[in-house]
Amino acid sequence: MKRAALERLIPGLILLIYAITRVTLLFQMNEYIDYDEGTYLLIARLINQGYLPYRDIFAVHPPLYYYILALWLRVFGDSYIVGRMLSVVAGGISIIIAYKIGSELRDEKLGILFALALVLDPTILRVNRLVLHDTFVELFVIFSMYYFIRYKKTRLIKYAYISLALAGIGSAIKFTIIPYIVALYIVFVLMLLGEKSWEYIESGLRTVLSSSQVLVVMALYLLLAAVFVSLRMAWPSWVTEKILVLLGIHPFSLVGHKYVGGLIVVAWAFLTIYVFGCRYVGKLVHIARETMGHLKPAAYLLLSLLIPKAVVELLLGYAVSTDYLNQTYLLQSSRYFSFAALFQLSSEVINTFYSGVQERASVFVPMFFLTAVTLVLLLRENQLKRDSAVSLLFLLNFVMYMLLFPIIPNLRFLIPFILVFYLFALDVVMSAGSMGNFRNLMVFGTVFLLLMSMTDYGLLINAPRGSLELPMSIHSKSLRDGADAYLESHPCNVTYSINPMNAYYLGLNVPPWFVDSFGLLYMAEYPPGRLVEDLKEIGVDCIVLGTWMDKISDRNSDLNALYSPIKSFALVNGTPIFSGSYSNGDLILVSRIDYPARMLTPESREGKLWLLDGIHETFAVYPIASNQSFNFSTVLERLDGDSFLVKWYNEDSVYVVATVVANASGVMITLKNDTAELVVTFSGIAIDDDGNVPDPDMREDVLNIYVGTEKFWVAGRELHYTSKGRVLVRGKLLKITKVIHSGRS
Repeated sequence: MKRAALERLIPGLILLIYAITRVTLLFQMNEYIDYDEGTYLLIARLINQGYLPYRDIFAVHPPLYYYILALWLRVFGDSYIVGRMLSVVAGGISIIIAYKIGSELRDEKLGILFALALVLDPTILRVNRLVLHDTFVELFVIFSMYYFIRYKKTRLIKYAYISLALAGIGSAIKFTIIPYIVALYIVFVLMLLGEKSWEYIESGLRTVLSSSQVLVVMALYLLLAAVFVSLRMAWPSWVTEKILVLLGIHPFSLVGHKYVGGLIVVAWAFLTIYVFGCRYVGKLVHIARETMGHLKPAAYLLLSLLIPKAVVELLLGYAVSTDYLNQTYLLQSSRYFSFAALFQLSSEVINTFYSGVQERASVFVPMFFLTAVTLVLLLRENQLKRDSAVSLLFLLNFVMYMLLFPIIPNLRFLIPFILVFYLFALDVVMSAGSMGNFRNLMVFGTVFLLLMSMTDYGLLINAPRGSLELPMSIHSKSLRDGADAYLESHPCNVTYSINPMNAYYLGLNVPPWFVDSFGLLYMAEYPPGRLVEDLKEIGVDCIVLGTWMDKISDRNSDLNALYSPIKSFALVNGTPIFSGSYSNGDLILVSRIDYPARMLTPESREGKLWLLDGIHETFAVYPIASNQSFNFSTVLERLDGDSFLVKWYNEDSVYVVATVVANASGVMITLKNDTAELVVTFSGIAIDDDGNVPDPDMREDVLNIYVGTEKFWVAGRELHYTSKGRVLVRGKLLKITKVIHSGRS
């Protein structure tokens, strides 16, 4: 009786856990990952203002989510919190349906485990609390899977039509659902076939999903290692060095690797046929012939999928702009390769452990655990009574997502596959005879819950603190709030923000077509120089730069080349009216395009005041007082004309204030605190007026400092050259002037 009461209570507890984990960080901002959020929020806001995607706004995804989000914001209010609540609600509905799926397929225990997996999965946890398409992809896939299970149990064709129709509508949300749709459609067509065909299919499933495949893959890689090394020894060339590599261990980094990926898959197929003694030709012919006899119902199934999709996309996409197909499907199709995702994911996991940054593998924890448990049960019990239709759906999703479709192997884009994997793996686990024992089931559930809880605790608590090496910009909100407060009294007319989330949160007036800079520059290959000219023509008077652009430019040379012209335009032709940064690299910069006559540009970077010569860093300046360095955070605000106010903070939020004047004569910094001294750091050499390197024991009033090919004159009271690249200023006044001569252009 107590056990039955507990089982009735568990679904409610799961929803409570869901609510707590999603709402915990609802207000948190992280510029590392909120570019997409800002794009969708800004597009939804523009829709509510009368602009349309594809015609007025460059947009790279199908239309349905944009309009759902726009309607939600119109009804409940236009803020990022309201936008995130839409994802929370949609994800909660998915949890309820997941429970029903597991209960329909096997029993309430499977329903509880399947729902719990979705609640605790790190990838799904993240997308459920952000303004992203992926939660709605999850929702439509889950609904589709529910009617798939209903059809499997009842064989009522209406459920197949509903399942495919829901999946088709889901494809008007985001194209990453398409591999799932193809797999689902194939399974439905095969479910039309007779008993003999399904005996052949089941035989194939037993072979491919056998635990012996672990040995097959190991043998294959050992053979390939022998072949590739031998070829390298006999034929030393670029091909044998760079192309013929063991993908999955070696990163997928060249276009030619897709051919090696295809070779590995074909070699695996032949080795499997040899090892298991498969006789497949006659079976495939039989299945093909029987399928040909079901063309009419197969066509009806296809129409049930295509008609809802076509209606949505014709009305909201193609009818709006004839460029719809190009902006969405054609541009997206070139982003990755077939025969790549599986090998890239594998190499990334291996590299994560090799590099010692294990937290980056946190998203794989549930897959590691469930795969390990499944293999152990297969080894212990040989054959498990898994569901054939679900197994086939999983296998086909694996083939579509990991091998055939050019999907970028980001787990956020693989959510349909993850959902099918969970249902398959948990069904296999629950089919084991040992799981019929309540104690064994409780042990499995407890270990799974413990591992997932620890992982999620790290994501929810430790990562926002900066305790883990995960992409976190923990100061994003405070920087944006500072910029927002300044812009209230110093507004811009038309602003261009590289990260749309900055523009959305700050409520800036933006040029609609150029909202998604990444989509335009990287996917549509829009020339960066042309974009700069367009911004001039539109009359953009402010440009916002931030952490997102800074980090992706450092990480990817191609993206750095795309964004450098915009960054240069903002720094060289603009004045930083607000600039804030932290020592961990978080930053925001609002630059007003006013074409100033200025020698050096002050800007806040890495918690210090930096002086830029064009786009080149020259000097970093920060104060020290009472044996404390004030370089944890720095805020620079323009007062008027060439005058600025700078505040340097330490970790206790105590600050030192100075005024900065930056004009054609140079930069003058005047401290307002009597007890503080300035530290100036640089990458270069310093000499005194006699041409000698200053003695560390001497005090100078003037130093000549060379940074790169440029010479600067640094003046102040008692300049103490304490070490290479570091000068301590005893007085309250510091002046830095660039000596004009023929040098770097």
